[in-house]
Amino acid sequence: MSGFPLYFGEVNKKYIIKNFVGNDDVLKRLIDMGFVKDTEITILGKSKSGVMVRILESKLALDFSLANKIYVVEKNKNNEIDNQR
Repeated sequence: MSGFPLYFGEVNKKYIIKNFVGNDDVLKRLIDMGFVKDTEITILGKSKSGVMVRILESKLALDFSLANKIYVVEKNKNNEIDNQR
């Protein structure tokens, strides 16, 4: 699986969603909230309990458990996906 869990990303950096882990209920919940593969996401803030993100035009809070089910790759300055990580 490429990428790393969203929770381990850095604040104020942009990422691209690459994959999800979890059962069908988790996947459906994430999709319903707008989390779709190849969508850009920005981490706005982090705490021990979760992350605040911007996805599309929405700001959402995710708990630690849910944030660890979303795998991302860093988006580089040229708006290309950095697959090195």
